[in-house]
Amino acid sequence: MLRYFEDWGIIEPFSNTSVCRDHVDPSVLRGLGQDQVLVLINGKRKQQASLVYLFGTTGRGNTPTDLNTIPVASIERVEVLRDGASAQYGSDAIAGVINIVLKSDTNSLKMNHSIPNDGDGFVQNYSLHYGKGLKNEGFLDVTADFLGRGRLYRPATTTFSDVPRVKFGDTKMNDYSLYFNTESALSRKKKAFFYAFGGVQFRITDANSWTYEADNERNVKAIYPNGFEPRILSQIWDGTFSAGIKTKTNKKWNFDLNNTFGRNQMHYSVANTLNSSLGVNSPHSFDAGGFGLMQNVTGINLTRKFRNGLKNTNVAIGSELWVENYYIFAGEEGSWKKYPNPLDLPGGSQTFPGYRPEN
Repeated sequence: MLRYFEDWGIIEPFSNTSVCRDHVDPSVLRGLGQDQVLVLINGKRKQQASLVYLFGTTGRGNTPTDLNTIPVASIERVEVLRDGASAQYGSDAIAGVINIVLKSDTNSLKMNHSIPNDGDGFVQNYSLHYGKGLKNEGFLDVTADFLGRGRLYRPATTTFSDVPRVKFGDTKMNDYSLYFNTESALSRKKKAFFYAFGGVQFRITDANSWTYEADNERNVKAIYPNGFEPRILSQIWDGTFSAGIKTKTNKKWNFDLNNTFGRNQMHYSVANTLNSSLGVNSPHSFDAGGFGLMQNVTGINLTRKFRNGLKNTNVAIGSELWVENYYIFAGEEGSWKKYPNPLDLPGGSQTFPGYRPEN
């Protein structure tokens, strides 16, 4: 189907999703869609990725939550709820709930490396976690993390003309993450606590795409006499910040006021490519534009457990204001435009046409 889209000559945004799994790794529970899994950090909703999966694989039409944006070194434990999740959390949790609990007051320094048998795809991970206890049973934890992965080649054959992708395998990737988690009592009586957590990640990826042979109508031999294989590069920003106050009222109601903000943005560029309609004057790389998602959730929650006449009865009351904003920004003109040419050659940056202003 990817090859079909490529030969069809479509230069709309949905043809770009052939590379979605090169840049964002989805998580799946029960074999259902990725956006039917509710992901929480310390019990608060994490925003989803801005990428919409449209390729014909698992998760078509879904927007996954990118778990790789959270450094492993910052995680204390992962809680997974499958049975009855939608009854408690609604339709967002049909497949289940994943709650990631961040560490509190534990120091660690970790280094991990791995090399596949063939010697490529070198993976390196360096993480530093610092935890410090604060007054009144408070704590502050900060985690810095770097994850790098080299390119991995696993072509089906070495014959250039028999496969649509000569260089096929995992994407080259570098992740830079910084996360924190803190909590502190607002008074010596320890009846009210302020808490905050969150972090940012910047990810750079470099993925190989379809191979264009020298005689392909989309190739300009004066530029690529032996054909070419474009590379799709992305810059992904992901950040979340949550802060709140929790306390217990005199009548034993647990009160929690929280605001959580999250943003995910993907910016694409294409290297080692061309715009066929420009001929020999075509640039070899293009800014293809991208898209982003911003989410802000403000919530007030009250819970109480009755121990007198109604034993083992829990009552929960809550209200939430949820605001989302999705946006698309266009690539440079040469990445999507078809310029007039005598041979009626297709326009746009080959293998990954940019987003148009109309999008």
